[in-house]
Amino acid sequence: MELPLSYNPSPLDEIIPPLHYAFILAFPVKSVDRDRALGALQQGYSRLLRDRPYLSGDIARDHSPDVRPGSLNLIVPDEPENIKLDVADLSDSSGFSGRSYASIREAKMPQSWLDAELLAPCVAGLATTTKIFTGRVNWIEGGCLLAISMSHAALDGQGAFTVIKYWAQLCRTSENASQFGSVIGGQSGQTKSETITNPSPVRTVSSTTTTFEHLKRRPELWTLLGLHAEDNLVPPDNAISLPLCIPAASTAITGMGTGMRTCIFSFSDQYSASLKAAATPLDGKWISAKDALTAHIWTSLMRARFGGEEKSRSMSDLDKETYGLPSSIAVLIDGRGLPGSGFQPSRINNTVYHCRTQLPLSTVLKSDALPTLAGAIRQNIETVKSNRDLVNDANALAASIPDVGRLTHVVNDFMDRDTVTTSWIDLPFYDLDFGPTLGKPEFFRIPRGQFAGLCCMLPRRPNGDVEVILSARENEMGRLLGDTNFLEYAKLLCE
Repeated sequence: MELPLSYNPSPLDEIIPPLHYAFILAFPVKSVDRDRALGALQQGYSRLLRDRPYLSGDIARDHSPDVRPGSLNLIVPDEPENIKLDVADLSDSSGFSGRSYASIREAKMPQSWLDAELLAPCVAGLATTTKIFTGRVNWIEGGCLLAISMSHAALDGQGAFTVIKYWAQLCRTSENASQFGSVIGGQSGQTKSETITNPSPVRTVSSTTTTFEHLKRRPELWTLLGLHAEDNLVPPDNAISLPLCIPAASTAITGMGTGMRTCIFSFSDQYSASLKAAATPLDGKWISAKDALTAHIWTSLMRARFGGEEKSRSMSDLDKETYGLPSSIAVLIDGRGLPGSGFQPSRINNTVYHCRTQLPLSTVLKSDALPTLAGAIRQNIETVKSNRDLVNDANALAASIPDVGRLTHVVNDFMDRDTVTTSWIDLPFYDLDFGPTLGKPEFFRIPRGQFAGLCCMLPRRPNGDVEVILSARENEMGRLLGDTNFLEYAKLLCE
């Protein structure tokens, strides 16, 4: 899959919370190999920004009078800027005192050790940037933690993977060549001759006012876009949920709140197969292993939140009002594969839709809820995938919202009855080869506190295991760790 030569922000980018996020790839590197590894990374990075100048661009709100409020604008320099990788040696840093790569590997690279303030400052909000793509090489004793930061206003997970894959290819090519200069000079012209572009088909609508009036009363479209229907129809005067610039430090991903606990759980290939069998609906309808995993996490988290002994009540004793309230889980669907979407597989813009499944909390809490939940999740996914008009209408709504600088998203509290998942399971990060010195990453992680409260499904490991990051209040995580039903398929990896 080639990386597009051009980039234009689209309406689906303009409705995403404009925050920065980071992926951390870990590699074992001997001290004597640092210069060679850095040389390959730097050469690949420089080539990446020269070949695709938009990746060195700045994204910001467009305040022109002839565009809708909140619209995005990508400012691309005439010549690529900041093509030097940020490099930090953390070997003697207090944050990594006594933590070598070997110790990180032995501990399974716990997220609690990955402080964004050290590894990815712009993600922590310490260094505010409007760049859509930046890299930072963090050296520790015996290894490298490569932190890659992206603006979510420009790239979704699949888009970020496509960019990083191309970077890895350039690193590999550079290091394998006899001279770095021959690579840059000899292939740049060939790359420039490619014709792949990154179209934004959702930007075109015949009449935005007419379209919005026609579509705004359909809550299913707002939900598919991850937006709250009622709050966005008539936003209050103080409903400025998105910053006027991108990003502001105050809207960068913040650390975990007090009393929160985050753990990484592992679901082996064998346990995932058993979980899928247990979650298959009684009518035998097909579900995916991810459907089963999502259902298992949903019911387990709700049990941890609403069914503890210290609450002095069992699930059957929950007050009727709470017991009858809806509980939901949101699964993000990649729009690139949807029939009739018009999105090319190489598209790197945000192209995700929120498929939300909602059931009574009483149903989610049942001991035999797995088949019901998994079946409902799969049914809703298939409904979205098969309904071309639904997706097209959602795209039209995104393009016709009068003001995209004042949006409220559908789930505001990830720690109550609603859960949101984000998944990179099918992105083959562990297959990325950065060249002879670095090779393939041994771990994929995100910084501590990133996407706090979300259920994050990490890329499938080479042995087939799936790792999942879950956050909960201290007492609720304690209940989850004591839940034999949950641990029948999951193993605590680290925290």
